[in-house]
Amino acid sequence: MFRASGVFLILVASAMWFLPGSQSDADLVIMKLGTSLFFLFCGLALVMIHHSDNLPEVCFDPIRRELRVLVRAVDGQPHIVLRRGYDSLGRVRFHKNRVELYDFDGRLLLGLKVADPIRRAALRSQLRQLASICN
Repeated sequence: MFRASGVFLILVASAMWFLPGSQSDADLVIMKLGTSLFFLFCGLALVMIHHSDNLPEVCFDPIRRELRVLVRAVDGQPHIVLRRGYDSLGRVRFHKNRVELYDFDGRLLLGLKVADPIRRAALRSQLRQLASICN
C-alpha cells in the first residue's frame, strides 16, 4: 500500500507539468514547482520505507545461544542494536509462516516471516524450551 501510494505521488508530481491548460505565470510556476517537489519527495519516501536495504538482519546463534539484530549503517557496516540470550526471552510462538518472540512481560520483541519449513524447524529446535505452536 505504501509503495502504491508512493508511485502515485511520483506520477502526480511529474503529471503536473504535462497537464494541458496550465498557465505560465511566475507565481504559479513557483507554487507548482514546490508542490511537485513535495509530492516527489513524499512519494520517494513511501516507496523506500520498506526497502530491503532498510530492513534489519536477525541472527540466531546456536553456539552462544543468543539472538542478535543487526542494522547496516550508512557506511555499510552492520551494527548490533539488540543482543538477547535465549534464556532472557519470555516466549516464542511459531505460526505457519512467521515466528514471534516475546519478552517475559508479554511484549512482542520481534516478529519474523519464516516461510521456509527447514529454517522454521531449525529455529524450533534451538528455541524448543520456549516454543509454543499456533495454527
